Formats: sequence, structure tokens, C-alpha cells
Amino acid sequence: MKKFILIIILSVSCTQKASFKKMKHEFVKSNTNSNKTFESTKAIVVVGTTGTGKSSLVNLFSIKKAKIGHTAKSETQSPKFYEETSNRTWLDTQGVNDSNGVPDEKILSEIVKTLYNKKLNKVKIVWCVSGDMTRATSELKRQAKFIKGLGKVEVNDDEKASNSNSNIWNSCVIVKKQGPFKPEKGDLEGLIEAALLYGSNINYGDSRLIGFTYLNSNIQFADQNQAKLFKLIKSDKNLLQGSGFLLENEIKEEINNRLSNLPTFKIQYNIKRCSKCGVEGDERTIFAPCHTSYKWIHSSGTYHSGSWNSGYYYHSSSSKYYNFFRHGDTYWRYRCCDERTSSSGCCYRDGYYSCCNSTSSSGCKYSCCGSSTGSSGCKKVCANCNKIWKSGPGCTITS
Repeated sequence: MKKFILIIILSVSCTQKASFKKMKHEFVKSNTNSNKTFESTKAIVVVGTTGTGKSSLVNLFSIKKAKIGHTAKSETQSPKFYEETSNRTWLDTQGVNDSNGVPDEKILSEIVKTLYNKKLNKVKIVWCVSGDMTRATSELKRQAKFIKGLGKVEVNDDEKASNSNSNIWNSCVIVKKQGPFKPEKGDLEGLIEAALLYGSNINYGDSRLIGFTYLNSNIQFADQNQAKLFKLIKSDKNLLQGSGFLLENEIKEEINNRLSNLPTFKIQYNIKRCSKCGVEGDERTIFAPCHTSYKWIHSSGTYHSGSWNSGYYYHSSSSKYYNFFRHGDTYWRYRCCDERTSSSGCCYRDGYYSCCNSTSSSGCKYSCCGSSTGSSGCKKVCANCNKIWKSGPGCTITS
């Protein structure tokens, strides 16, 4: 069996986003896939947000190149694997705080689901960040919470003893885009504070903290202080490297060196089953809410089974008479309107369909089943997601 290493990228931008309402499943233990066999592969997990260089970092290592975005719009729409020549694979992911409005929880659930489906559970983490890190913003806290959630362990004492690395932060490198090579006190206060809230043991002076700026002809600076520093030291290679201005091969070397010194963390997948709707999986991989009710609908439009009759004039009474003294002639006339019998009519009827006498173009029968309009539906669907009943994730499959 071919061995490879997986890398997922978690990038963080420093913007705010409203939290998503939690799902309301009622989970109980499930025996499904309890004996699932995982690959011996070691997965270096790099997960993250939009606009912090995830795809650029992937492209330093991968054979096939990921598409890189140059605007605030997310280019990566779902987790994608990219192989590297050294039998290592990178997983480029849709950015958290996605510009398309996809909730963070859905994006993160897809990442964990992708790992599980690929039978990968031995991981290391690369957390890429950018922007102002001086305050512990809600987004930084959300990202730190996710990393802790990825390392969630629900095992017995014997299993805990076999997993000497019980803190996923021991297996995490934090990379600051356009940051100092060796971050010092004050550079990442908010980031470190947010991570500490969720079990991190990373602090200044730790080799798990690194910053860099791509040193190439197209170098651009979001931070004006970095731009000024670059102008002052651009002729001194040692100063450039020490300040985090690195060539692509130097970035690869630094990332690889730090990853090689990290212990591997074993992800625990706890497969459960919702007692209400029957959906199964690790709670982190289930985004769809619990659906327990259905409805009947018609799946297509309506039609008329009869022909169309055009409108016409008519007389409301067929009774006829003539009165010479009243009209001064002997023409027969209709009593309803006193018009001669040769007249077209005094009343008008609109066009109508022969099947139902309706003048409306809206049909009287459903195309899907032929039932009359107003009848109960012929298709059973979930009242929550409108998918065919029991076919969508979260739709009740129990009796």
C-alpha cells in the first residue's frame, strides 16, 4: 500500500463573522465502522480561511498546482488533494470566513469528513494566519476552537496511555503571512491569547511560531512597516532572511524542518447515531440539521386535458317575436335584447377549456400524476430540506 503524507491548510483572516446555530441531533453510540482500519499515512493537516495564501503554500510542494485567488473571493470551493513528489499529499481547503457565505461549521465538517473518508487519522497541523494579530478576535478564537475540536479525544484510559501526545497543539506550527521570522512579544498577542483559551502551549520563542514574506519580483506588502523594512535591508541577504523575507526554496526548507520536529497526533473519530433521524458519523462531520417530518408535494406543473374553446357572442334568450306597431316592421327579434335574429348576440362568453370550463391558463391537472389541482401531493419529501424523504443527510430513516 502506497504511503503518503497529507497536508491541510488552516488560514485565518482577522474579520468578524456571525456564528451559526448549532444542530439539534440527539446522538447515541453507534457500532457502525467501529473497526475501521486507517492508513499508516501521516497527515500534515493545514486548514483555513480565505485570502491567507493557502493555495500558494500548497503550490510550493505539489506537482499539480492549485488555482490561486487574487481577490477576496474564495477560489477553492471544497477540499482538494494535491500530491507532492516526496509521496506527500496536501489538502487545499475552502477558506473559513468564506466570501460566498458558506458557514464555517460546514467548511470545517467537510475537512474532517474528507480525512475520515480517506482513512487518515495520524496528523500534524499547520495554522496559517495574516493581518492584525494584536487582539484575540472572535474569529481567532473560532479557529483555535476548531483546532482543539480536531484533537478531541473520547477514549478509555488504555487508549489514552497508548497516545503519548494528547494535546494537538504539540503538533501545530503557526505561520504568520508577512510576519517577522521570529515573532516577538507584541507581534501576535491576540493569536497567542486565543490559542491559549483552547489549550495551546505555544508562546514567543517557540519554534512552532514563524513568519515569512515571499521574496520575489512581485512582492507586495499589506503592512507598510514591512515595506519600509524591506527597502532598508534588501541588499543584505542575511538581514532579509532574519526578517522573514524568504525565497520559495527557503520557505519549503523552514516549513519542513519545523514539521519534522513535531510529534504526530492521532485523531479520534467517534462515530455516533442520531436517535431521532438516524444519521451517523462523527459529530464534527455532520452539518445538516436533524429532519424528522415530511410533507407531500407535486413535483411538476399543471396542464389542461381538454381543448380550448374561443370566446363567442350569444343571446341569453331563444324566444323571438315581432311587433309591427312597436318597431314599424315585421322582422323577428330576440326578446332578451330586441335585436333582430340576424344579430351576433347581446352577451359574450370568454374562451374556456372544455375539461374544466376554466378561463385560466393554469392547468387543472398535475403533470406528475394526473391528479386534479388541489389534491394532496404525490411525492413525499422532507419538510425541512425538500429532498426526497429519507434521501437527504439528516432526514429520518428510522421506523
